[in-house]
Amino acid sequence: GLEGLQDSMQSPVLEYRDRLGAWLREDCSQPALALAAAVAGALCLWSGPRLWQGLFTGCAAAAAAGIACYESRQLELAVVAQTIVLVQAVVVAAAATWKGFEGTQVVLGAALGGVGAYGFGGWARFVDAHAPGFALAWYSVGMACGVVVVTSWRKPLLAALAPLLGGFLLVSGGGALASRGLASLADQASLVPLPPPTLPWAGVASALLGRDRACVLALNGLCVGLAVAVQANGRTPRPPAIAFLVLGVLATAAVTLLGRECGQLDGRLQGPKWLEPEDGDLWQWSVCGCLLWSATTVASAWRQLDQHEEAFTGLASPLAVSNLPAGYFNNVPFGIVPCGTPHGNGGRYTGVPSRCAADAEP
Repeated sequence: GLEGLQDSMQSPVLEYRDRLGAWLREDCSQPALALAAAVAGALCLWSGPRLWQGLFTGCAAAAAAGIACYESRQLELAVVAQTIVLVQAVVVAAAATWKGFEGTQVVLGAALGGVGAYGFGGWARFVDAHAPGFALAWYSVGMACGVVVVTSWRKPLLAALAPLLGGFLLVSGGGALASRGLASLADQASLVPLPPPTLPWAGVASALLGRDRACVLALNGLCVGLAVAVQANGRTPRPPAIAFLVLGVLATAAVTLLGRECGQLDGRLQGPKWLEPEDGDLWQWSVCGCLLWSATTVASAWRQLDQHEEAFTGLASPLAVSNLPAGYFNNVPFGIVPCGTPHGNGGRYTGVPSRCAADAEP
């Protein structure tokens, strides 16, 4: 009937997404998946910007392998044929991503911008009901902004994003492994505040993002941008940038805890519906996991922001960092000419008006 026709006309992207979600929750080995997430998170926490190209290439190859495996099974190919198709897809995807890495970052920026626009697009979808096409225009603006930001600020963004992403992967993967390991040793169904041992890794990770996952992802993206903007100012200390970086994670924990308290209210005093927890909500793990996520992010960000400080320096104006005004020659401004000697004595270039920092000292 009509429903079968609509199912057959479903977008391949949505079909792959649904199959990926089912595979992550049901088919794959959950301990192996949690271990892979924890290892990837540890790499991001250690030196995410340096390893980003390799990690991104590996993710692209894994995505190609999943699509090739799914299509091979749909075509009912033999095992040997499935293996050949799988190997070819992995090799081609890895080589194309590695060689054309800059181009893939444009696609990544568009995807991240679209997700951010969708997360903050509740008002746009409301307006779209009265002005069709407005939401699509909002998503397009978000994708364009994502491309510009990722291609222009990639190094400082990675320095701020790697600790946040690494903390999320490490805490979610470590929480799933710890829950399964301790449950088998203690012979108990669950150990609070750890998640249930039967919960797949995708469920453990989703619990860290709260109810409105799209909005939380967009909020964390905004916090990364604010951290980069604060760190780019050479006169701003590092703690404010790190505080902005973990603001979204701490807000998620606070909202989860507040929603738990609102859910216990009865009588005339009722909390808002969007704060009420869902049935079976893992609020203990969500709160404790977010706090642990924040702690690991702070520890890694303090180290990585210091290591990649030169990436932020290029975003600020050299005149703003030097605290010295620009000079003028025939009413045309020019930058500060470097003067001085290794011994600290001031000097001047003959015939060129300049100002030396050493001359300004008494």
